[in-house]
Amino acid sequence: MTSNITAAVNQIPLDDLERLRARCIRDAKKTNGVINLEDAVKYQNGWDDQWSG
Repeated sequence: MTSNITAAVNQIPLDDLERLRARCIRDAKKTNGVINLEDAVKYQNGWDDQWSG
């Protein structure tokens, strides 16, 4: 459901979507799929350039 809402309200070019997907896969592998909310908030706000998970 969240994906459909995000897709409906954002116009994301397919090449950007492919780059984002590749980055998500790379980050998931780097963190073994374990990312807590605090780490995500820090990263998204530029407070921490490295995942601590």
